[in-house]
This record gives sequence, structure tokens and C-alpha cells, in this order.
Amino acid sequence: MIARAVQLAAIGALLAVAPTSGQATSPFQVLALIAHPDGVMLQCADGTCSADLSAFCLQKGRATPTHGVRYRLLQPEKLELVGQTDAGETIRVAGSADWLIRAERDQVAVRITVPDRLLAAHGLTRAAVTVATNATLMPVAADGNSQGGVDDPAITLLREAGNRLVDQDRSRMGAVRTLARLASELPPTTGAPTDRVAHMPYQRLLQTAVSPAATAALSEAERRLARGTLDICRTNTDLGAYHSLRQCLEVQHDSILWTLNVDYWLAFDRGS
Repeated sequence: MIARAVQLAAIGALLAVAPTSGQATSPFQVLALIAHPDGVMLQCADGTCSADLSAFCLQKGRATPTHGVRYRLLQPEKLELVGQTDAGETIRVAGSADWLIRAERDQVAVRITVPDRLLAAHGLTRAAVTVATNATLMPVAADGNSQGGVDDPAITLLREAGNRLVDQDRSRMGAVRTLARLASELPPTTGAPTDRVAHMPYQRLLQTAVSPAATAALSEAERRLARGTLDICRTNTDLGAYHSLRQCLEVQHDSILWTLNVDYWLAFDRGS
């Protein structure tokens, strides 16, 4: 415990006094991209396909990214597109540094965008984005250069600490991943149909999201949080509190992840 406290304090001190390369031209936070081994579905329209991925801030002292700020993965191989052809063959497409990644909702969600011709070239009509452990996003400066590098010791240590404190959280992270996956299945304009028959597909989607098969890997606390959040969104969207079911899921996802991010920052302040 003492060794861990010393390590966290040392990481915080290192970031406070030793800026990474490119700091002067790229002041936004370095982000941790949360692992999604089961994938987040891409939605395709107007020649592009996109998915919103969960993230959190590794550097409290830097500016929160505004909507549209560009990011670049330190390790493109940590992203993959996974889908099936009409013949049932599973295809995996390795990540590329050319894939467009932008901040979507502060530091807790980024949007990855690829051309739909990439899917077509591999015979895919639908695909999901999978994220491997310890993926890190660097902000892209106006000159096109990213801040820092893959060998930056401070960033590497921070991402490893984030993995322990956030990615591996067993009380909330499973719910975050469930909400992200569910939101990705819904179009942004999906509202709360008043017609019971029209609403059934979304009811089935909600039920599937919290089915025993879907939540087998979750802790009991994560299952309760996921189910409770879905119940809240179903009711509040029907009552008109949100423009769409997806919007409610995103708001709840962001709130839970923000709390986890605050816990991460406080761990350095406490050295615990």
C-alpha cells in the first residue's frame, strides 16, 4: 500500500513539473480510451461510419477537450473493426493512424469515423470497433503533430494507473460499457414511440442488454447499476425528459464515467 501511494504521488509530481513534448501547441488533456473487447457498433450514413467510444482524462491540469478536438491513438493496433460477411466469415480490420478521432462529449466520449468504403472493401455491411487494454489518445495540435510519444514515461505510467483505478473498477465500469454498447445500437434520432408496437424493438434491445448472457461478466453492483439506469432512461424518455432514448443513455453513461474520472484524480491527491 505504501509503495503504491509513493508511485501515485511520484506520477502526479512528474506530470506537474515535466511537460511532455508539444505542450505549448496542444494544451488539451491526454485521454485514456476504455477497453471494449466486445466492441461498439458503427453507424453508417452519408459515406462514413462512426462509433462513440468511452474515455477519461489522464491529466486534470490540462484543458478539457471541446467538441471536435482531434485525437490520435498512440498505438493504432489497439483498435480493430470486427464484422461478419454475408457468408458468415468473421473479418478483422487492423486499426490505422489515419482513422479520424474527435472529442464528442468533453473527455468522457470520443467519436471514431471511418469511410464506409473500408467496410465495403472487406464485404462488411455492419461492424463493431473493439478497443484493447491501455489504449491512449493524444491531442493533435494545429500543426498536425500529436503531443508526446509512445515512449513518454509519464503518460505510460498514468495509463497503467488509470487501468487499475478506472478500467478495472468492479462497481461501475461494467455498467459504463453496457450503456455505451446499447447507445451505439440506437440511431441518434430514436425517440420514445407512444405506439406500443413501435416501441417493442427498443424494449427487446433493453431486455437483451441486461440479459443473463449479456451481464454474465458483470459484478452484482454493475448489474444493478446497469438495470437501474436503463429503467430510468426508459421512463424518463417516455415522459419526454430527453429527446431520445440514446440521449438519456449517453447522459447517464457520461455521469457515471465522470465520477470514475474524479475518483482517479483524487487517488493522486490522496496518494492511495
